[in-house]
Amino acid sequence: MQCQCLMVQMLALVLPVLSLDCDATGMLQSSSARPKQDTAWPRDADQKNMVFYNLYVGDVEDIPVVSDFVKAQLSHLDAARHSLRIHSIGAIQKTSELELEPQLAALAETTELIHHDEAQENSTLHDLWSYCRDPKVSSEVVVYLHSKGSFHPHQYQAEKREYMTIGAVSKECTNMPEMCNVCSSRMSPFPTPHTPGNMWAARCSYISKLIDPLLFEDAMDMFVAKHHDSQCADSDDSCRGLKRFSNEHWVYSHFDARPCDLDSSHSYFWGSPGEKNLQAVVDFVSLAPARVLQPAPRFDFKSYRRTCRPCGENMTHLLEEYKELYKEDKEPPSTWWGWKFFKSQDDWKLPDWK
Repeated sequence: MQCQCLMVQMLALVLPVLSLDCDATGMLQSSSARPKQDTAWPRDADQKNMVFYNLYVGDVEDIPVVSDFVKAQLSHLDAARHSLRIHSIGAIQKTSELELEPQLAALAETTELIHHDEAQENSTLHDLWSYCRDPKVSSEVVVYLHSKGSFHPHQYQAEKREYMTIGAVSKECTNMPEMCNVCSSRMSPFPTPHTPGNMWAARCSYISKLIDPLLFEDAMDMFVAKHHDSQCADSDDSCRGLKRFSNEHWVYSHFDARPCDLDSSHSYFWGSPGEKNLQAVVDFVSLAPARVLQPAPRFDFKSYRRTCRPCGENMTHLLEEYKELYKEDKEPPSTWWGWKFFKSQDDWKLPDWK
């Protein structure tokens, strides 16, 4: 695993130069097995929110289905407020193949597509992270979206995709108050702190503190191997924030996270919406009054308990994770969301921060 981690670090430093051309829409296109990362980014004078979009299309025959919901997601973008950077993984090499021209016409001048033959979601997150590391953009808010459902389609996926997209690109989140540095439709502290569906807006000043997303999956594997949680040992990767599920946990992996969310309904908390809470998800999409920005987690400890119990319910384990991942020598600040959320639990203790 250490060798694999070293290889990833080397790849993050030594990357091929992209070949660039333009497609029929006039959009800048680039193609490479890996994108050129850590670029010196040109800045827009009007400080638009950069939207990083992870697009996966496995096979050519999947294009019509994926195209429909990508169009729906991108219809929520506003050229006056957003710039768009697409990482396309798999079959799509140019946006013209998705017939997205109506949605992208106004965004064409500020849109770029990078194609990967093979990649994972953390490549797009790495690009977002690299962008935010530039001190010149520390005051900016970036948005992360992805084509949820193109890899693992399941029931009610369209409703959840709309639910997460609307929150991430909302004016409430992209203009989040100072008390927030990550904002989404819903933040859940269980089974690991995450946004279900992994779409959110975040301040670059916070994102720049995080571990490189290309290294985060290995970092979580090593932490779990070193700090064995016997109560959660038999749970699957989704319950422990491992493998591909580490991408959902990444944005909340530092104790300086100040999460806020928008969904005021006490019906949907995390996971895939079902028949019992589907209406709450639909109402959030269609009824603006259902969206009220508030520090998260907004509900009490018991509200978020679902499957995966007792994973995530041990505050000591979470504090150990912060310490291990970021080599911290101090406890979280008094503003950390966990102090209030876990206060009803009396079976935790502080790690040795020295």
